[in-house]
Amino acid sequence: MTDHAVPAKPVKGATSADERPKPNTLAELFESAYASTGRLGLAARDVEALSRGVLEPSVAEEAEMRVIREHAARDIQLRGLVNALQPIAEHRRKGKDSLRDRAGELGVEALSQHPVFEGWAAALRDPESGVRVSAAAVWDRAKLVSSDLQSPDSTAPLSEAAVERLQANSVTALALVRIVRGDWDLAEFIAQLSGTIWRAPALADARDTVIAGVLTGPGRPEPLAALARALGRAADQARAALGKSQQDAAFSTRRALTAEARGAQLEAEAQALEDRIRALVSELEGTRTQVKAEREAGSVARSHHADDYEALRTRVVRQLTKQADLLGDGLHALRNDSLRVADEFVDRALAAIIREVSELKDMEG
Repeated sequence: MTDHAVPAKPVKGATSADERPKPNTLAELFESAYASTGRLGLAARDVEALSRGVLEPSVAEEAEMRVIREHAARDIQLRGLVNALQPIAEHRRKGKDSLRDRAGELGVEALSQHPVFEGWAAALRDPESGVRVSAAAVWDRAKLVSSDLQSPDSTAPLSEAAVERLQANSVTALALVRIVRGDWDLAEFIAQLSGTIWRAPALADARDTVIAGVLTGPGRPEPLAALARALGRAADQARAALGKSQQDAAFSTRRALTAEARGAQLEAEAQALEDRIRALVSELEGTRTQVKAEREAGSVARSHHADDYEALRTRVVRQLTKQADLLGDGLHALRNDSLRVADEFVDRALAAIIREVSELKDMEG
């Protein structure tokens, strides 16, 4: 990187903040800021008076850009830009503020001419461009380019203290531009500065006038008091959130324990049901086996009974046929007056029939 050092040349005849004439235009404001070695000390009415400087846009813009071209590149420590933007950021006016909008544009123009912000002009003009210029990136870039810069009042390299001041002023200038343009709220402001100038956690939202006062107003207690109140509210909210989280965690723990106990109960019930199902399946299989065995046994018994029946039928038929023949012979003898012969045949047939009936009765028993 090339050497960007140009010795600063304060405006001749510079006076203290109390003696210096109050600026009437933005061009005069930036001119005074670049010439001053400290805060301009402008009150809200002084910032309000600057509105006369935007009534003729073409003339005002030409004067403003002339000041930026003459002084921005010489403002190595960015002290002048910080001094210029501080009263604009601190004293916000109600409604649409064209003065504030224009100051933000001039701030972006001044930053884009500084080596720390080289290559970031488009991102500074449009935060939604896709390139995010963060305070941490600016802090690191300021450290990186410091070796190519020289002290404003000599040709010597920047001292360690000057490098630290460059880093702080670079981040402060970026923050003031973002605040004036309405790009950052307090949450974003604290988050950005906590990794660079500050070492504090991110906080909730607050007015940008408080932010500007904290950045550049060490002599005023009001901004710090307002920030302290914001910190207190944030702490209260954090404690409330913590309490709520603890309550939610306790509730979730209780629910988990209840669910675990219920799960164990359901698991036991499921195991018991599974055991019962197994027992029923086993019992069913036993019943099926028994029925099958009985069915097979019945089939054998029926087969035996059929055989027995067939044998019995054959025997009875044979006996009845035989006795019928005897009875027929006896009837023939009776018809031929052979009573003795008829009696013998009948007696023999009757004895055989009685014997067969007795055997059948024995089979039933």
